[in-house]
Amino acid sequence: MDGDEINSGDVYADVIFLKVMKDDAEPIRRNLIENGFLRFDTTILTESDTVSFPVIKGISEEQLNFIQYPSATPVSISVKRVPLRPKKITNFRDMIDIPEEYHKFLPSSWDVVGEIILVKLSDEILPFKRKVAGALIDTHRSIRSVYRVIKVSGNCRVRELEHIGGVENTETTAREFGVIMELDVTKVYYSPRLATERWRIAQQVEEGERILDMFAGIGPFSLVISRHARPATIQSIDINPEAIRYLERNIKLNRIENMKFHQGDAALISKKLSYKYKFDRIIMNLPHSSVDFLPGALACSKRNSTIHLYLIDEIDRIDDIVKDCISKAWALGYSIIEKGRVNVRSYSPVQTNVCIDISVDGIS
Repeated sequence: MDGDEINSGDVYADVIFLKVMKDDAEPIRRNLIENGFLRFDTTILTESDTVSFPVIKGISEEQLNFIQYPSATPVSISVKRVPLRPKKITNFRDMIDIPEEYHKFLPSSWDVVGEIILVKLSDEILPFKRKVAGALIDTHRSIRSVYRVIKVSGNCRVRELEHIGGVENTETTAREFGVIMELDVTKVYYSPRLATERWRIAQQVEEGERILDMFAGIGPFSLVISRHARPATIQSIDINPEAIRYLERNIKLNRIENMKFHQGDAALISKKLSYKYKFDRIIMNLPHSSVDFLPGALACSKRNSTIHLYLIDEIDRIDDIVKDCISKAWALGYSIIEKGRVNVRSYSPVQTNVCIDISVDGIS
């Protein structure tokens, strides 16, 4: 360890700190951890409106730019002489006491939603689910509850969960790019894994745009856009009354004034909205069935509108799905072209979650 012994017995060292605005701290902390840049042998420093993360030596400018990407505000680097502490065990695999032959069945990823971890477990590891939960809590200082994801089902995309550790509480508060979102993980669907994708869309929004969020849930796309861009209006739809209840609460929490929400079937509501509005940008984040709602989105579009169509399917089927969408649009009197494609995340060994950015090229 590079440092000097001090009389008190503490060990001090010069440590590089990455200073960011407090509203941007959580997604940047995740980026640092995921990329192995965060140091765990000293303390994160907080001030009134900033957070300083200790980072490893040798972090490059290119890596720093990657970390800054989610943030709307600049960050700075400085070196501070601080006390070090014994390195904590941060890998839950090193904490868990189960037979070695079962380690290969341990989960490699999970969702952190506020103070809750949502994790999928294979059948082989289920006998040790309480130990998995305990190890996850021990290695995540902000986590108070762990739930096993059994399945996601229904029109409302709600998770069926089993409480396996910590406090039994399903309501929490998630934070994303300065946006606060309250939710109940048993009543609504929210995925923190789409945070970077939501930021990507927000960065494209130009001032004065009219935006339609057809499957808004508790509002992460709508809220991030409203906070970081200047759209004229955002119309948000969801079929789940619980999601709309939380969306209304989150609009008030974030002091948003340019959003309106609608509870009901997106196909019916988009048709009604089309008589009054034509939108510049339409978000269709219902990846297993978004294509079924394309007619409603097209009815709400105009020439040069952008549609963000999210899909989950086998990788080699995506091209055919896009071709089918173009044919379906043509039959409805619309000319659309694919202007971009983003791989959002891997969904399974054979399926991918992608966003097809579509431009409405013409309307007959």
